[in-house]
Amino acid sequence: MKRVFLIAVVSILFVLCAFGKTYKVTASRLNVRNAPNSQGAVLGSLPQSKEIEVVKINNGWAEIKFNGQKAYVSAQYLTPVSVSVAASATSESRNSSASGASKTASSSSSDSRRPSAGFGSHCASGFHVSLGAFYSLHSARAYVGSTWRDVKFGTKDLGNGLEVGLGLEYNGVLHHGDNVNICLGFRSGVYYSWSGTKKLDQSDFDKINMTLPAETYRASIHSITIPLQAQFALEFKGGRMAAGVFSGPVFELFVANNTIEDFGEGNVLLSNEVSGKSRWIKGDGWELEVMDKADRKGVLNLMWGSGAFIQFNKFRISLETDWGLYYRFTRGGTVDGEKVDPIKAHLNKLLVAGFQIVF
Repeated sequence: MKRVFLIAVVSILFVLCAFGKTYKVTASRLNVRNAPNSQGAVLGSLPQSKEIEVVKINNGWAEIKFNGQKAYVSAQYLTPVSVSVAASATSESRNSSASGASKTASSSSSDSRRPSAGFGSHCASGFHVSLGAFYSLHSARAYVGSTWRDVKFGTKDLGNGLEVGLGLEYNGVLHHGDNVNICLGFRSGVYYSWSGTKKLDQSDFDKINMTLPAETYRASIHSITIPLQAQFALEFKGGRMAAGVFSGPVFELFVANNTIEDFGEGNVLLSNEVSGKSRWIKGDGWELEVMDKADRKGVLNLMWGSGAFIQFNKFRISLETDWGLYYRFTRGGTVDGEKVDPIKAHLNKLLVAGFQIVF
Protein backbone atom coordinates (compact mmCIF):
# COMPACT_ATOMS: atom_id res chain seq x y z
CA MET A 1 0.00 0.00 0.00
CA LYS A 2 2.82 2.40 0.87
CA ARG A 3 4.55 1.62 -2.43
CA VAL A 4 1.39 2.43 -4.42
CA PHE A 5 0.99 5.67 -2.48
CA LEU A 6 4.63 6.65 -3.16
CA ILE A 7 4.27 6.03 -6.90
CA ALA A 8 1.12 8.15 -6.95
CA VAL A 9 2.86 11.02 -5.17
CA VAL A 10 5.84 10.92 -7.54
CA SER A 11 3.51 10.88 -10.55
CA ILE A 12 1.59 13.89 -9.28
CA LEU A 13 4.84 15.79 -8.62
CA PHE A 14 6.12 14.94 -12.09
CA VAL A 15 2.95 16.25 -13.76
CA LEU A 16 2.90 19.40 -11.64
CA CYS A 17 6.58 20.14 -12.30
CA ALA A 18 6.52 19.41 -15.99
CA PHE A 19 3.29 21.26 -16.72
CA GLY A 20 3.74 24.79 -17.96
CA LYS A 21 7.49 24.92 -17.37
CA THR A 22 9.84 26.92 -19.64
CA TYR A 23 12.54 24.90 -21.38
CA LYS A 24 15.41 25.84 -23.68
CA VAL A 25 16.37 23.96 -26.87
CA THR A 26 19.94 22.54 -26.73
CA ALA A 27 20.12 21.00 -30.24
CA SER A 28 21.33 23.03 -33.22
CA ARG A 29 17.94 22.41 -34.85
CA LEU A 30 15.08 20.44 -33.21
CA ASN A 31 12.29 18.87 -35.24
CA VAL A 32 8.66 19.46 -34.20
CA ARG A 33 6.35 16.48 -34.88
CA ASN A 34 2.60 15.87 -34.86
CA ALA A 35 2.93 12.71 -32.74
CA PRO A 36 5.14 11.70 -29.76
CA ASN A 37 7.38 9.37 -31.75
CA SER A 38 10.05 9.50 -34.44
CA GLN A 39 7.55 8.45 -37.12
CA GLY A 40 5.41 11.53 -36.60
CA ALA A 41 5.24 14.04 -39.47
CA VAL A 42 7.61 17.00 -39.13
CA LEU A 43 5.66 20.25 -38.70
CA GLY A 44 8.70 22.50 -38.47
CA SER A 45 11.77 23.05 -36.32
CA LEU A 46 13.05 25.11 -33.40
CA PRO A 47 16.45 26.85 -33.36
CA GLN A 48 19.08 26.38 -30.65
CA SER A 49 18.46 28.33 -27.39
CA LYS A 50 14.77 28.83 -28.25
CA GLU A 51 12.66 29.00 -25.06
CA ILE A 52 9.35 27.12 -25.17
CA GLU A 53 6.51 26.29 -22.77
CA VAL A 54 6.14 22.54 -22.15
CA VAL A 55 2.64 21.25 -21.38
CA LYS A 56 3.85 17.85 -20.19
CA ILE A 57 6.57 15.27 -20.73
CA ASN A 58 5.81 11.60 -21.24
CA ASN A 59 8.05 8.73 -22.40
CA GLY A 60 10.81 11.08 -23.53
CA TRP A 61 8.52 13.39 -25.56
CA ALA A 62 7.45 16.90 -24.57
CA GLU A 63 4.03 18.25 -25.54
CA ILE A 64 4.08 21.88 -26.72
CA LYS A 65 1.95 24.36 -28.63
CA PHE A 66 3.29 24.99 -32.13
CA ASN A 67 1.48 27.42 -34.47
CA GLY A 68 -1.64 27.06 -32.31
CA GLN A 69 -1.79 23.28 -32.37
CA LYS A 70 -0.62 20.40 -30.20
CA ALA A 71 2.86 19.16 -31.16
CA TYR A 72 5.75 17.17 -29.76
CA VAL A 73 9.55 17.45 -29.51
CA SER A 74 12.18 15.10 -28.09
CA ALA A 75 12.71 15.96 -24.41
CA GLN A 76 16.31 14.78 -24.72
CA TYR A 77 17.18 18.12 -26.34
CA LEU A 78 15.45 20.34 -23.76
CA THR A 79 16.79 21.79 -20.53
CA PRO A 80 14.83 23.74 -17.86
CA VAL A 81 15.42 27.48 -17.86
CA SER A 82 15.45 27.47 -14.04
CA VAL A 83 16.87 24.46 -12.20
CA SER A 84 14.07 22.89 -10.10
CA VAL A 85 12.32 19.64 -9.46
CA ALA A 86 11.52 19.62 -13.17
CA ALA A 87 15.14 18.68 -13.89
CA SER A 88 14.84 15.47 -11.88
CA ALA A 89 11.41 14.88 -13.40
CA THR A 90 12.92 15.08 -16.88
CA SER A 91 15.66 12.69 -15.80
CA GLU A 92 13.08 10.25 -14.43
CA SER A 93 11.17 10.55 -17.70
CA ARG A 94 14.27 9.60 -19.69
CA ASN A 95 14.89 6.60 -17.44
CA SER A 96 11.30 5.45 -17.79
CA SER A 97 11.75 5.29 -21.57
CA ALA A 98 14.67 2.83 -21.33
CA SER A 99 12.41 -0.01 -22.47
CA GLY A 100 11.98 1.84 -25.77
CA ALA A 101 15.69 2.56 -26.22
CA SER A 102 15.75 1.68 -29.87
CA LYS A 103 13.00 4.19 -30.62
CA THR A 104 14.68 6.88 -28.55
CA ALA A 105 18.01 6.32 -30.35
CA SER A 106 16.25 6.55 -33.68
CA SER A 107 14.45 9.77 -32.73
CA SER A 108 17.61 11.39 -31.39
CA SER A 109 19.36 10.97 -34.72
CA SER A 110 16.46 12.26 -36.76
CA ASP A 111 15.28 15.03 -34.43
CA SER A 112 18.64 16.77 -34.05
CA ARG A 113 20.36 17.67 -37.29
CA ARG A 114 24.07 16.90 -37.23
CA PRO A 115 26.00 20.16 -36.79
CA SER A 116 28.37 21.29 -39.48
CA ALA A 117 31.87 19.90 -39.03
CA GLY A 118 34.13 22.78 -38.23
CA PHE A 119 33.58 25.44 -40.88
CA GLY A 120 29.90 26.34 -40.99
CA SER A 121 27.84 25.77 -44.13
CA HIS A 122 30.87 25.44 -46.41
CA CYS A 123 34.49 24.41 -46.14
CA ALA A 124 37.18 26.95 -45.45
CA SER A 125 37.15 29.75 -48.00
CA GLY A 126 38.51 33.25 -48.01
CA PHE A 127 40.84 35.89 -49.33
CA HIS A 128 44.24 34.41 -49.98
CA VAL A 129 47.55 36.23 -49.68
CA SER A 130 50.53 34.30 -51.01
CA LEU A 131 53.88 35.62 -49.87
CA GLY A 132 56.99 33.49 -49.67
CA ALA A 133 60.13 32.12 -51.22
CA PHE A 134 60.18 29.20 -53.62
CA TYR A 135 62.72 27.01 -55.28
CA SER A 136 61.68 26.39 -58.85
CA LEU A 137 63.29 23.67 -60.93
CA HIS A 138 63.30 24.47 -64.65
CA SER A 139 63.93 21.19 -66.43
CA ALA A 140 64.62 22.47 -69.95
CA ARG A 141 65.73 21.12 -73.31
CA ALA A 142 67.30 23.24 -76.08
CA TYR A 143 67.71 22.40 -79.75
CA VAL A 144 71.50 22.81 -80.08
CA GLY A 145 73.04 22.04 -83.45
CA SER A 146 70.74 19.29 -84.71
CA THR A 147 69.69 17.54 -81.49
CA TRP A 148 67.72 18.25 -78.34
CA ARG A 149 69.95 18.56 -75.26
CA ASP A 150 69.22 19.06 -71.59
CA VAL A 151 69.79 22.63 -70.45
CA LYS A 152 70.75 22.41 -66.81
CA PHE A 153 73.35 24.12 -64.66
CA GLY A 154 72.84 22.17 -61.43
CA THR A 155 72.56 24.48 -58.44
CA LYS A 156 73.07 27.47 -60.72
CA ASP A 157 69.97 26.69 -62.75
CA LEU A 158 67.10 29.20 -62.80
CA GLY A 159 65.55 28.31 -59.52
CA ASN A 160 65.64 30.61 -56.54
CA GLY A 161 62.91 33.20 -56.37
CA LEU A 162 60.06 34.99 -54.65
CA GLU A 163 56.34 35.03 -55.26
CA VAL A 164 53.70 37.39 -53.95
CA GLY A 165 50.04 37.48 -54.85
CA LEU A 166 46.50 38.27 -53.84
CA GLY A 167 43.62 35.97 -54.59
CA LEU A 168 40.33 34.42 -53.59
CA GLU A 169 39.63 30.83 -52.65
CA TYR A 170 36.27 29.06 -52.31
CA ASN A 171 35.52 25.45 -51.39
CA GLY A 172 32.10 23.84 -51.63
CA VAL A 173 31.28 20.98 -49.30
CA LEU A 174 30.86 17.48 -50.69
CA HIS A 175 30.55 15.82 -47.29
CA HIS A 176 30.40 16.97 -43.67
CA GLY A 177 31.56 14.48 -41.06
CA ASP A 178 31.97 14.84 -37.32
CA ASN A 179 35.62 15.84 -37.68
CA VAL A 180 36.30 15.67 -41.44
CA ASN A 181 35.13 17.81 -44.36
CA ILE A 182 35.48 16.68 -47.96
CA CYS A 183 35.55 19.70 -50.25
CA LEU A 184 35.81 20.68 -53.89
CA GLY A 185 36.76 24.23 -54.84
CA PHE A 186 39.01 26.65 -56.70
CA ARG A 187 41.63 29.34 -56.12
CA SER A 188 42.51 32.28 -58.36
CA GLY A 189 44.11 35.71 -58.19
CA VAL A 190 46.99 37.81 -59.53
CA TYR A 191 50.56 36.79 -58.67
CA TYR A 192 54.01 38.25 -59.29
CA SER A 193 57.09 36.01 -59.23
CA TRP A 194 60.80 36.44 -59.75
CA SER A 195 63.47 33.80 -60.25
CA GLY A 196 67.08 34.02 -61.34
CA THR A 197 70.42 32.31 -61.78
CA LYS A 198 73.66 32.79 -60.02
CA LYS A 199 76.47 34.18 -62.15
CA LEU A 200 77.51 31.62 -64.80
CA ASP A 201 80.71 31.32 -66.82
CA GLN A 202 81.95 29.30 -69.79
CA SER A 203 82.61 26.21 -67.63
CA ASP A 204 78.89 26.05 -66.91
CA PHE A 205 78.02 26.29 -70.62
CA ASP A 206 80.56 23.59 -71.48
CA LYS A 207 78.24 21.11 -69.77
CA ILE A 208 75.70 21.57 -72.55
CA ASN A 209 78.21 22.17 -75.39
CA MET A 210 77.31 25.82 -75.84
CA THR A 211 79.63 28.80 -76.29
CA LEU A 212 79.06 31.79 -74.05
CA PRO A 213 79.57 35.03 -76.05
CA ALA A 214 80.85 36.81 -72.91
CA GLU A 215 82.90 36.18 -69.79
CA THR A 216 79.89 35.88 -67.47
CA TYR A 217 76.16 35.44 -67.76
CA ARG A 218 73.25 35.98 -65.37
CA ALA A 219 69.53 35.83 -66.06
CA SER A 220 66.38 36.72 -64.16
CA ILE A 221 62.72 36.19 -65.02
CA HIS A 222 59.88 38.47 -63.90
CA SER A 223 56.33 37.19 -64.37
CA ILE A 224 52.77 38.30 -63.71
CA THR A 225 50.33 35.39 -63.83
CA ILE A 226 46.67 34.60 -63.21
CA PRO A 227 46.39 31.01 -61.94
CA LEU A 228 43.19 29.02 -61.68
CA GLN A 229 43.51 25.96 -59.50
CA ALA A 230 40.75 23.40 -59.12
CA GLN A 231 41.35 21.51 -55.90
CA PHE A 232 40.05 18.56 -53.95
CA ALA A 233 40.59 18.95 -50.21
CA LEU A 234 40.28 17.02 -46.96
CA GLU A 235 39.94 19.11 -43.81
CA PHE A 236 40.37 17.71 -40.32
CA LYS A 237 39.14 19.71 -37.32
CA GLY A 238 39.58 19.53 -33.58
CA GLY A 239 38.49 22.44 -31.41
CA ARG A 240 39.85 25.70 -32.81
CA MET A 241 42.56 23.96 -34.79
CA ALA A 242 42.24 22.50 -38.27
CA ALA A 243 44.59 20.88 -40.73
CA GLY A 244 44.26 19.38 -44.16
CA VAL A 245 45.64 18.47 -47.55
CA PHE A 246 44.63 19.54 -51.06
CA SER A 247 45.52 18.68 -54.64
CA GLY A 248 44.46 19.60 -58.16
CA PRO A 249 45.45 20.99 -61.59
CA VAL A 250 46.77 24.56 -61.94
CA PHE A 251 46.06 26.49 -65.15
CA GLU A 252 48.42 29.48 -65.14
CA LEU A 253 47.94 32.34 -67.63
CA PHE A 254 51.00 34.58 -68.21
CA VAL A 255 49.99 38.24 -68.45
CA ALA A 256 53.65 39.35 -68.57
CA ASN A 257 56.89 37.36 -68.68
CA ASN A 258 60.12 39.30 -69.11
CA THR A 259 63.63 37.83 -69.11
CA ILE A 260 66.64 40.02 -68.38
CA GLU A 261 69.98 38.56 -69.54
CA ASP A 262 73.13 40.27 -68.26
CA PHE A 263 76.32 39.47 -70.23
CA GLY A 264 78.51 41.77 -68.14
CA GLU A 265 80.15 45.11 -68.97
CA GLY A 266 76.76 46.75 -69.43
CA ASN A 267 75.51 44.36 -72.10
CA VAL A 268 71.91 43.60 -71.13
CA LEU A 269 69.23 41.97 -73.26
CA LEU A 270 65.56 42.43 -72.33
CA SER A 271 63.10 39.93 -73.85
CA ASN A 272 59.31 39.96 -73.60
CA GLU A 273 58.42 36.30 -73.88
CA VAL A 274 54.69 37.01 -74.35
CA SER A 275 55.00 39.31 -77.38
CA GLY A 276 58.45 38.08 -78.47
CA LYS A 277 59.85 41.62 -78.57
CA SER A 278 63.46 42.01 -77.36
CA ARG A 279 66.02 44.81 -77.26
CA TRP A 280 69.52 45.60 -76.00
CA ILE A 281 69.71 47.94 -73.04
CA LYS A 282 73.37 48.57 -73.92
CA GLY A 283 75.44 46.96 -76.70
CA ASP A 284 79.04 48.21 -76.43
CA GLY A 285 79.98 47.13 -79.94
CA TRP A 286 78.18 43.81 -79.96
CA GLU A 287 77.18 42.78 -83.46
CA LEU A 288 74.45 40.27 -82.41
CA GLU A 289 71.21 41.34 -84.03
CA VAL A 290 68.08 41.42 -81.88
CA MET A 291 65.50 39.05 -83.38
CA ASP A 292 61.91 39.82 -82.45
CA LYS A 293 59.43 36.96 -81.89
CA ALA A 294 62.20 34.34 -81.82
CA ASP A 295 61.89 33.93 -78.06
CA ARG A 296 58.11 34.08 -77.78
CA LYS A 297 56.70 31.42 -75.43
CA GLY A 298 53.24 30.03 -74.88
CA VAL A 299 51.16 32.07 -72.43
CA LEU A 300 49.64 29.04 -70.69
CA ASN A 301 51.40 26.90 -68.12
CA LEU A 302 49.79 23.70 -66.89
CA MET A 303 50.87 22.23 -63.54
CA TRP A 304 49.61 19.91 -60.83
CA GLY A 305 49.63 21.39 -57.36
CA SER A 306 49.52 19.59 -54.02
CA GLY A 307 49.92 20.96 -50.54
CA ALA A 308 48.97 21.01 -46.88
CA PHE A 309 47.75 23.63 -44.42
CA ILE A 310 47.26 24.29 -40.75
CA GLN A 311 44.55 26.62 -39.47
CA PHE A 312 43.80 28.33 -36.15
CA ASN A 313 40.42 30.07 -35.96
CA LYS A 314 40.32 32.17 -39.15
CA PHE A 315 44.03 32.19 -39.97
CA ARG A 316 45.56 29.60 -42.27
CA ILE A 317 49.13 28.92 -43.40
CA SER A 318 49.69 26.65 -46.39
CA LEU A 319 52.63 25.08 -48.23
CA GLU A 320 52.29 23.97 -51.84
CA THR A 321 54.33 22.24 -54.54
CA ASP A 322 53.47 22.69 -58.25
CA TRP A 323 54.86 20.30 -60.87
CA GLY A 324 54.88 21.07 -64.60
CA LEU A 325 52.71 18.78 -66.71
CA TYR A 326 53.82 19.80 -70.19
CA TYR A 327 56.60 21.65 -72.02
CA ARG A 328 56.29 25.36 -72.77
CA PHE A 329 57.92 26.05 -76.15
CA THR A 330 59.83 29.05 -77.40
CA ARG A 331 59.25 29.74 -81.06
CA GLY A 332 62.80 29.48 -82.41
CA GLY A 333 63.27 29.07 -86.17
CA THR A 334 64.92 31.39 -88.68
CA VAL A 335 64.51 35.15 -88.29
CA ASP A 336 66.09 37.54 -90.83
CA GLY A 337 68.42 34.79 -91.99
CA GLU A 338 69.61 33.90 -88.48
CA LYS A 339 68.76 30.50 -86.98
CA VAL A 340 67.38 30.68 -83.44
CA ASP A 341 67.25 27.42 -81.50
CA PRO A 342 63.90 26.61 -79.87
CA ILE A 343 63.69 25.66 -76.22
CA LYS A 344 61.06 23.70 -74.33
CA ALA A 345 60.91 23.60 -70.55
CA HIS A 346 58.95 22.43 -67.52
CA LEU A 347 58.43 24.93 -64.71
CA ASN A 348 58.24 23.30 -61.28
CA LYS A 349 57.65 25.31 -58.12
CA LEU A 350 58.96 23.09 -55.37
CA LEU A 351 57.73 25.10 -52.40
CA VAL A 352 55.42 28.13 -52.09
CA ALA A 353 54.16 29.41 -48.74
CA GLY A 354 50.82 31.15 -48.41
CA PHE A 355 48.76 32.97 -45.76
CA GLN A 356 44.99 33.11 -45.82
CA ILE A 357 42.19 34.79 -43.88
CA VAL A 358 39.16 32.49 -43.88
CA PHE A 359 35.57 33.69 -43.96
